Parts: sequence; structure tokens; C-alpha cells
Amino acid sequence: MVSVASRTNWYRPIRDLRSADIPSAAAPSTVLHIITGLQTGGAETVLLRLISRLDTSRFRCHVVSLMDEGTLGPALKAVGVDPDALDATSGLRAVRGLWRLRRILRRYRPSVVQGWMYHGNLAATVGVWLARLRCPVLWNVRQSLAGVNADKPLTALLIRLGAFWSRRPARIIYNSKASAAQHEQLGYACDRAMVIPNGFDLGQFRPLPGARVYLRQLLGLTEEVQIIGQVARFHPMKGHAVHLDAIGELPEFGRQVHCVLIGRGMIASNNALTTRIRRLGLDGRIHLLGERGDLENLVPGFDIAVSSSTRNEGVPNAIGEAMACEVPCVVTDVGDAAILVGDTGIVVQPGDVQALKGALERLLSLPAEARRSLGHRARQRIAERFSLEHMVEEYQNLYGEVLRAGSSHGDSGRNPS
Repeated sequence: MVSVASRTNWYRPIRDLRSADIPSAAAPSTVLHIITGLQTGGAETVLLRLISRLDTSRFRCHVVSLMDEGTLGPALKAVGVDPDALDATSGLRAVRGLWRLRRILRRYRPSVVQGWMYHGNLAATVGVWLARLRCPVLWNVRQSLAGVNADKPLTALLIRLGAFWSRRPARIIYNSKASAAQHEQLGYACDRAMVIPNGFDLGQFRPLPGARVYLRQLLGLTEEVQIIGQVARFHPMKGHAVHLDAIGELPEFGRQVHCVLIGRGMIASNNALTTRIRRLGLDGRIHLLGERGDLENLVPGFDIAVSSSTRNEGVPNAIGEAMACEVPCVVTDVGDAAILVGDTGIVVQPGDVQALKGALERLLSLPAEARRSLGHRARQRIAERFSLEHMVEEYQNLYGEVLRAGSSHGDSGRNPS
């Protein structure tokens, strides 16, 4: 019997928000979201899921991307939200983008402005000030910290500016307890903080009986081959190098075990990636599928899902989705990944090749029934603690609270006039 990591602490909001706080209104309130960009990613996917599930009789949404419409622009349009893209990709364009943002804010005159990630958070605060609006601003922090200096210089500067300005937003939303604690240590206002973990769609991501055969036919493999899957964009923080080193040492790797890598940049033309695969002698055993729009058909075909992130992870969407599909997971102890998995998977320290290899071996060696039991418990954990419905309810309660406070006190957002 394999021992699995266990964490007893569960998510609880830092402040309890009750549906009674939601004001009744004849017309829906406008929530304007400002996000760095709309390429496929964790924060962007959560934004799309949130907007698609909000009660439209109470809230209508608009989205502003500081960059372009990315890959998720069409998906937003499909749910009735046509995003504005500012193309603020350089210094001069950023200045022009702020003035465009000012015009957009004055046109929509939103009830609430919500930033997403560091660039979007500060743009929300500055934009509302430029537009001379008196509406509450919310920040949304989507990553944990491995130390500010681990980020790009501009991002590190924005993180520190965020600490300086962190008493301006009405609330600072974190998607993990680890992130909240780390940012507060850096100087972010404690009394503005609350945690709303990522929520997962149990209807979209679910066990799919035909997925195992489908995925192996797609890869040209027999049904007996076990597949280790990782869904993550190509970036050093995602730890692909550690993952590749670990699976390369598995005794059965290449005969009865293969690996599938899915995500932006996980393609054959990525020379840095394919060079490492060749150097490790893993040609033909690593399958690069790139960015996909049909994860709900592929992930249920995994035998094991992996998150090998080395830093900055808040709550890995890919792991929550795999758990919803009843796939056992191995994760590194970054952000709240260990809290997400709980006792339904294995947690190892980031960057530890031998620990990751050992965890994979332990899950691969489990009898099929024991692994199915872990997967079933994983889906139950998502349903009980991390469902999409729960996440949406938390956001709606928050919007209701800040709107009620604004109507009572006149300026709950504490934005300069």
C-alpha cells in the first residue's frame, strides 16, 4: 500500500461572505475585468469560467485585455462578452493604452472594477483614478512567490508597487493561502485579503470511459501502455526539465510507460525542449501535443497527472481538472498544490528529481483498483471543496458585499477622486 501525502487544512475564506450581503437591484451591476492578456493560462481560464457562470440577472461583465484578444477572445465572445484589447506592449503603447482604458471606464461606468494579476491590478487602480470614478476596485493575485527577484524586473517592480498601493483596493483576492501569506509578508495589506480558490467544472472534466483508448490511438500506442501526462505551458517555472529527468530514469519507461506533454510551446519546433529530450534519449517516448482545446477528452486517458512546478504556482488548474477526471496526481509542494491534492495523491519537494521519480514509480506500481480508488477520492475532493459553483458563489458574494458597502459608505473602493 502506497503512503500518500496528507494535509488536514482546508480552504476557508479569510472573511466569511454571506449571500444576505447581496443587494437586490432592478438592473444588473457591471463588473469590468482588467487582465494582462488572454492567452490560454490559469488566470485567464478562471476568468472565462467565472464570466460564463455568473448570474446575469445580477451581474454583467466586460473584459479589457492590456495586450490582445489571445486565444480566449473568441471563447469570451461566445458567452456574450466582446473584450477590448489595448495592445499595451511597449512604453509608448502602454501610455496610450491607459488613456484608452480611461475612455472605456468612462463609457461603461462600472459598478466594480476587478484587476487580474499584477499588471491588471495596477492598471485597474490607475485607470479608475484617471477616469475619476468612485467605484470599488478589486485586485486578484494569481501566484505564489519564490522571492521577488525570481520574476522579471518589471514584474518584480510591479509586485513591490502593489505592496505600496495595497490599501487602495477594497479587497485583494488570492487563489491560495500560500500566496496570501507570502504577499502579506512583503507588505500587502492584511485587512484587504481573502482567499477564493480556483473552481473546477465537474460537468466538463469527468471520467470518460472511451478516453483511454482514444488517447492511445491518437499516439499510436497499445491500450496496455501507461501514460503520465502534464498540462502546462513551456516555462522554466513549470519544471519540465525536472519532470523529464525523472521519467527518463523510470525502469519501465519507453516499454510500458510513455509521457504526454500538452500546453503552449510543447511542440516539436521548440528546439530547447526537443534538444533536452534527445539528450536524455527519450525520443519516441515523449509525445508533444501543443496547446489543445479538447483537454476534457484527453486528460481522462492519463494514468497519472503531474505538476512539477518549481515556483510561483498558486493552485494548478491542470491538477484540479485531472482530479475531476479521477486521475491520481503527483505534485510539487508549491503554492497550494498540496492542499488541492490532499490525501488523494503524492506531494514531493520542488526540483527533487529522485523524489518525483519515486512518486511516479509508487503510483505506477499500484494495482489498478487501488489507483482507481485514489482517483475516485480525488474527484470527491474537488466536488466537496473546489467546485466551480462554489467559486462563482464566492465571487458573487464578494461583489454583493462591496456594492452594499459602497451604497452605505459612498466610497468603499477608497479610490482618489
